[in-house]
Amino acid sequence: MAQDKAVSNVEYSRLPESTVGIIRVRSWEGGEDFVAAFDAAVDAARYDDGLLLDVRGGGGGDVSTVALCMGRLTSGVIRTNPEIRPRGKWQFDLPIAVLVDESCAPPTDFFLRAAKLRSQIETVGRAARIGGRIITPDYIVTDEMHQMMRALNPDRDPIFEKGLDELYRMIGRLKWLQDERRKEMLQDTARPPRRR
Repeated sequence: MAQDKAVSNVEYSRLPESTVGIIRVRSWEGGEDFVAAFDAAVDAARYDDGLLLDVRGGGGGDVSTVALCMGRLTSGVIRTNPEIRPRGKWQFDLPIAVLVDESCAPPTDFFLRAAKLRSQIETVGRAARIGGRIITPDYIVTDEMHQMMRALNPDRDPIFEKGLDELYRMIGRLKWLQDERRKEMLQDTARPPRRR
């Protein structure tokens, strides 16, 4: 029964007619069963061009569970308490947009603070007051976009076109930033070492 609840707390789907996946986290509860369900969702997104991680209203559970899940979304160590280390055979290192709103609850705040330390994760939505802290997203949405985000539900079709366009634009911007970073890294490795 507990395993069923953990599995139902996380699910993967895909935006219609796109290569952008959605992972919906309703709660971080479920321990090892939740982590296994999260891993399965990340594995399903392996060949997607981007990922929407919907944590709106997500709360409950344990910070160590969140840290284990975050280990699938980063290829480097994130210095937090607890520390987040890459985990699994591969990590999803493409752009990720995290949908947030004022209904987020602990330990989602830990996830959002850690996400801000990973350059390819952008948070989108409304500011959340969690545990006395205000978490401000990278992109604060308008009232109209907020209503469209509320309609974004992996189980329901169709998703508003305008909302989709906005999300695609954001994913496109993240991909562009990632491509620019890769170019910079290639240029840095191609440069001859400095002489002393």
